[in-house]
Amino acid sequence: MKIYIPTLGRSDKQITFLNLPKFLQEKTHLVVQPAEKHLYDNFPIIVLPENDIGSSRTRQFIYDLAGESLWGIIDDDILMKERRPKEKPTKIPMNEDGWKYFYDKTVEWLKTDFSFVGVRRGNLPPNGKEYVDNSETIVCVFYNGYKIPKSNELVWNHDLFCGDVNLNMQLLLKGHKNRVWCKYGYVADWGQKGGCQHGIRKRTPELQEKSHQKLVETFPEFVKWKTKNGKISISINKNLSGFKMIKCYYNKAAKYSNVNRLYD
Repeated sequence: MKIYIPTLGRSDKQITFLNLPKFLQEKTHLVVQPAEKHLYDNFPIIVLPENDIGSSRTRQFIYDLAGESLWGIIDDDILMKERRPKEKPTKIPMNEDGWKYFYDKTVEWLKTDFSFVGVRRGNLPPNGKEYVDNSETIVCVFYNGYKIPKSNELVWNHDLFCGDVNLNMQLLLKGHKNRVWCKYGYVADWGQKGGCQHGIRKRTPELQEKSHQKLVETFPEFVKWKTKNGKISISINKNLSGFKMIKCYYNKAAKYSNVNRLYD
């Protein structure tokens, strides 16, 4: 299974890649823009066809490149942790044995009942489970390219963000099941310098909210505005804040697809 890490503006801070064990680094490529190619002489890279194509087009490029294979896409700024709810500390860095177990089980699941596999947010309270099915999976997702649709059968919201939500919601509604690790979780400093905060297609609160609005309009039964006390919740984040937040009902979408198929 190959792994792709799209990256921009972080040549000096490759958190995800440098924290992978060697056996996974050998299966991994950074996906970089032509303008930054010269910054990655010591890394395995794949160069995009153009600069400043945006995160959605970059993900579609990877989707097409991977084709009929087992593959994963991981953000460049995450750390993976093993959760130990009954021990102290409750989260520890994954060791090589943990990574091997994670990798082998992910491949096993992809080859059997599941079209995509992901990882739960590490900042959520532990639920005591090893995994859950048909739940949120963003930032670190693995796909079976033999099962999932061709990219031209999907709707890509180029020039908007929330690409993982858009893609994975479509897959669930087409009847593709997912499995999400709870034993392992990712932690990240969302909205930090570089990545989607870099270049001419950078993320802004206005564009983030526009992306959320598009999801609410596209999946009205399964993506809704997040509310508290009858009011829409507004994001508060040290790096990017001020936009309306959403709540996604992935399990509801998966159950709906058992009876009906959308986007087929």
